[in-house]
Amino acid sequence: MTLQRTRKVMLVLSFLLFPVTFMYLSPVMALGGTYFGVVSFGLAFWAAVALSAPLVGRAFCSWVCPLGGIQMCLGDASGKSLVPVRYLRVAKYQIWAAWVGSILFLAVKVGGYTGMELMWENPGFPPYELGAHIAWLGFSLLPVVLVLLLGRRAFCHYLCFFSPLNIIGTRVGRWLRLPMLGAHVVAAERCTACQRCSKGCPMSLDVTGMVKQGAIRHPECITCGNCAATCKSDVIRYGMDR
Repeated sequence: MTLQRTRKVMLVLSFLLFPVTFMYLSPVMALGGTYFGVVSFGLAFWAAVALSAPLVGRAFCSWVCPLGGIQMCLGDASGKSLVPVRYLRVAKYQIWAAWVGSILFLAVKVGGYTGMELMWENPGFPPYELGAHIAWLGFSLLPVVLVLLLGRRAFCHYLCFFSPLNIIGTRVGRWLRLPMLGAHVVAAERCTACQRCSKGCPMSLDVTGMVKQGAIRHPECITCGNCAATCKSDVIRYGMDR
């Protein structure tokens, strides 16, 4: 099985398991635990994702994210490129700032965290209560609607308020010049401008243009490596590099 097939299988499995994992990944659980001075699994998980970003970039988005799985399936089926909506691009940063700000405010208000309870208020595996089912179905339906209306990975581009964690972490990794997982241009002079990499990019990025500039750097790059897999001229390499 090729690397890209493995990645896609992992994304599909992640989405299929979303009814089970939703309560562990829930941003509401992170807030609720903070209100009681408890580090819940949700808070610990997203902190770990953020801390890993300087080394793996947005690999979580392309390898593990359950909502990335449903978007990938719909995007591959429709083939619709992203519809640019300029005023929506700041929405996820606003939501992220509100979420992180709320966590910090609550943490200060309750006097900090008193302990870690990864299973805090977590009912375990399904069946959950009705409210939890409605929540995970809503989280799944929103990306579906956005992809159908605005093209591939529209939710990632416009409303995913977890992606700023990885975007900031990626910038930190580059600033520190750490070895980072990603697609790296190794021979720009061999590029034939066939556009295979751009057409295959799940985030609808102009990969060919970045190759001509000598580096694939874009805040919306999700470190999937599909551009390297589709390149027939061995211009792009996927792996760890500075």
